[in-house]
Amino acid sequence: MKRDQKSQIKQVIVTLLYLSIFTSVFLTSNEKDNQEIDIIKIGVISPSNSMYKKYQYMSNIAQEKINTHFNQSELGYQAIIEVRNAGGTPSKAHNITKLFNNEGVKRIVGHSWNSQLNASLEYAMENNMIVVSPSANSPKYALIDKCYRLLPDDSREAKAIAEIITIYGIDSVILLQKKGNWGRQYAEEFLWELRKNGGDVIEWIEYNPDNTLNITFTLEKASMIVDDTIKVKGKKKTGVFLISLNETSQVLIEAEKYAPLMNVTWFGTETTTLNPSILRDSGNIAAKVGLIGPVNTHIYNEDFLEINQDFYEKFGEPLSFKLANVYDGCWLQALTSVSNPSSSSDKIIETASTYYGITGPLEMNEYGDRSWIRYYFYGYYNINGQNICLRTGRYTRLENSGHKGSSIFHSPFDVIYDNFPFYLWEKDYESK
Repeated sequence: MKRDQKSQIKQVIVTLLYLSIFTSVFLTSNEKDNQEIDIIKIGVISPSNSMYKKYQYMSNIAQEKINTHFNQSELGYQAIIEVRNAGGTPSKAHNITKLFNNEGVKRIVGHSWNSQLNASLEYAMENNMIVVSPSANSPKYALIDKCYRLLPDDSREAKAIAEIITIYGIDSVILLQKKGNWGRQYAEEFLWELRKNGGDVIEWIEYNPDNTLNITFTLEKASMIVDDTIKVKGKKKTGVFLISLNETSQVLIEAEKYAPLMNVTWFGTETTTLNPSILRDSGNIAAKVGLIGPVNTHIYNEDFLEINQDFYEKFGEPLSFKLANVYDGCWLQALTSVSNPSSSSDKIIETASTYYGITGPLEMNEYGDRSWIRYYFYGYYNINGQNICLRTGRYTRLENSGHKGSSIFHSPFDVIYDNFPFYLWEKDYESK
């Protein structure tokens, strides 16, 4: 009898043990199933009305792909990306930044224009917000702050242009600069870099884009200086560097009246490169002088090609470097939030050092500016009566390692035809 009682007691204990294990597993499983997903909120600010739909499109794709990654990795996170439109004004960009902060959104992708960043960065920093800017490029923000920029600033662009001008064999430059802080600062950076390369600015002339007589006087003066320089240095050693914005065609049309200006090669900033309005309004003149300038260029990879195809089908134009930065900026904010949820101790530079986006590596320097830089250079040409742009050179710099490479094409036809007749480029396909 005692043996039976012991057996029964043993069976009860075993049963209770199994019940305990089952209950524990059930509760743990149930707890896991009911676990709350952590929400990552990212605010995206389009700089203008014309860019709003494109920013929205790139942000939606980023949200979809980020959440797919989170689900497949079982990380327990979900990204919610909201896009708002600054409508082209710094004040509205500032107000949107305040609204996002009041709603608890601390991670921003936006302030793509220098003016909008200038209006909002101080407030963002005071409120512990983190800004990733797709395209703000003023050297003013090359500081240790909570703004991280994916577009190389103007000082890097000036360095690249000075390098390419030197490779062309030009050491005497007449600088024509749009009046204002932007043009002046750009000109100072360029002058410094050109002199380091052994060249010099023979004459630095500012012009007022709103005053036609002033532009005429400026170009008349420049023409005389170019003529004198050619007599001493020769055409191949003399060049013009134009720092301009929307008035570029106006300057070119007026410059055509002066033969010496048409006898030397011109260079421009990114604002003048691959510009449809220049092709339309002053393409013949641009083709006479070349007007060679840089464009920030992504690395071609599988993800970029997929998104670029969809983007082209929707908007009828290739996906630009700056818009691709919106996508990469959203990824950077989301991945940093996972590894470091608190925005008070940001690790975005650390995240960027290991993240390879659709624009290429996002590695940053100590100031939070992209340290991997690549420009393609294009010039304007007239071929069989058709004004087009052709690839003429490249410039690459990896700042953290000190590596630099640059080259020009001896013939502008050393390229692959693509999207003819607007421009031609060589696709450098580099897989991840």
